Amino acid sequence: MMLNALSRAGLCLALIFAFAPAGAHDLHVAAPAKPACELTYARAAEIGHAIVTAEAQATYTEYTGDEARKLIGVMNAVEPVSHWTADRIVVIDPDGEQPFRVGVVEADCVTHAFPVPRAVWSEIVPTALGTKS
Repeated sequence: MMLNALSRAGLCLALIFAFAPAGAHDLHVAAPAKPACELTYARAAEIGHAIVTAEAQATYTEYTGDEARKLIGVMNAVEPVSHWTADRIVVIDPDGEQPFRVGVVEADCVTHAFPVPRAVWSEIVPTALGTKS
């Protein structure tokens, strides 16, 4: 039963990155133009909730409005500088050990999806939002 849950979680994570726009997996690469929307926000949220359902230790977090703007500002400042915008940022912590999976959402489309090492994300969030994680 646990193996099936882990397999489903792995499949869901694979789907996030399989459908993310090409070249959008690196925190340090700024996209010159908006990529085609291959993964909608609704689908990303569905995948995130499915992972949480399949894996008890997984978490799914969304940042919207001012929080998303603050987070994307800090993310953009990481060298080399990028110029992304975000209406919302979705974050999956698959198990408390692997890198966070971050999706930048603009106009209901995941424009960038990438893994972020735990140590890096653990600095980005408090820098942008204070002590909230």
